[in-house]
Amino acid sequence: MRGFYLVIGAALLFNACAHTKKHSANKVDIAGTWTSEKCESLPNGQGGEMYFTRTFPMTDKEWKIDFTVFGDKGCTQPLFTLDIAGKWEIRGKSAAVEGAYNAFFGFSTRTVTAKSEGAVQFMNQAGFCGNKNWKVGEAFNIHNTGCAQIGAKAVSECKGEHDLVKVDGSKVFLGDRSGDMCKKNNFPQKLFSFALVKK
Repeated sequence: MRGFYLVIGAALLFNACAHTKKHSANKVDIAGTWTSEKCESLPNGQGGEMYFTRTFPMTDKEWKIDFTVFGDKGCTQPLFTLDIAGKWEIRGKSAAVEGAYNAFFGFSTRTVTAKSEGAVQFMNQAGFCGNKNWKVGEAFNIHNTGCAQIGAKAVSECKGEHDLVKVDGSKVFLGDRSGDMCKKNNFPQKLFSFALVKK
């Protein structure tokens, strides 16, 4: 399940002035809203696949993600959504991927929201994210506690993720999700296979 959480997926900022200079020098402009061009998937760690979509509203300093997990390969049956917001910054050119940049996506808020009654029943029975009182549409804060079922660490253990950003024509690619992206300077060595397109 670590792969699911780590989709959240790239580049964040700590210093506004420094970020502005880096952003300009590295010529990375991804302001706007980027979304999955189709239903995406990753191994769920239990021999199956997890299906999801991503939506990233971005500015030159801040990022958000709406990461929705579905119960079917067509992404028509939403189960729950992970919402994250924070600041981002470019950390220089990637030495591993041509045309890509290392980036850090910081965490300011993280919540999980159940999207269906079926999901609520399962999540309550499982004590999903340590909560047994899930309700459809009601956001649950996992920022300080993390959530074991989706591989999310508490903010005390993971303040953000080290990722890649590559602009390829009208598409944006982020980094591969298989490594420990919380680890300092542990940037991915390849791109994630699914692209984001501007909404």
